[in-house]
Amino acid sequence: MRPGTEIGLLYVFLQNNSNSTIVLSSVGIRGPGIGSVVRLVQVDIAPLRSGRHRFLPNSVPSSEYQTNPPVFWDGHHCRKQALFPVKRFRMTPGSNAWLWVVLRAIKPGRWKIPFHTIHYTMNGTAYRQDIPVSDYGSVSKDAAYIPPYYLMARCVGLQTGARFLPGFHAGEVSH
Repeated sequence: MRPGTEIGLLYVFLQNNSNSTIVLSSVGIRGPGIGSVVRLVQVDIAPLRSGRHRFLPNSVPSSEYQTNPPVFWDGHHCRKQALFPVKRFRMTPGSNAWLWVVLRAIKPGRWKIPFHTIHYTMNGTAYRQDIPVSDYGSVSKDAAYIPPYYLMARCVGLQTGARFLPGFHAGEVSH
């Protein structure tokens, strides 16, 4: 990534397998280069299923996104992922969601997120869980431009309200 570029990561799977509602408090994201090479711009929850049986129709696949919110052409229409703040997000029994993280490249160097720490309460008790899903990358002043994925770029604009993240633009797309 070049300095100034932002990238969206929809990649940490959250699932409530308990029989109680959990209420999220915060998400901790730390690691080498976090805050100095890349900065956290946004951390939200992207719900996939509410309860044990209600799938949300416009959810999108886990991926690296060049748009905000994440959008994806499914062959028939554009899907636009709903995003909600982490604090006080309620996950009823059987619910699942992705974690949405947007990073902004600040200066050249390497970065790594070795795990994500989820803070939540269940039945009035506070819990902390480290999820060992990692991601890493580098920032360079002369990094090559990789065009946005065509199934995402197709959905940017008035129909969805999605926009390209800084560093990406309409035009050439990748397949």
